[in-house]
Amino acid sequence: MPTRMSLALGPVSAAVPGALYQQIVDAVKREVGAGRLAPNSVLPSFRVLAEELLVSVITVKRAYEELEREGIIYRRVGLGTFVRRSGA
Repeated sequence: MPTRMSLALGPVSAAVPGALYQQIVDAVKREVGAGRLAPNSVLPSFRVLAEELLVSVITVKRAYEELEREGIIYRRVGLGTFVRRSGA
């Protein structure tokens, strides 16, 4: 059964170099690589993560799409977004 993990992605800021979505992508990769996000962990919804990070839903959606393209996460309609077993 998937486990819901808290994401400690740190602040996402326009004052930091790089696009906001890329900051999210990099943070998720860092968490997966460090083993703090285990395979099959459930990631927050677009809306929940956007509220937590104080960014737009579109920014989170773009980050998740990039992570999915890179094979780090996968989405299941009606179930959520998960860390892929081989992610990193």
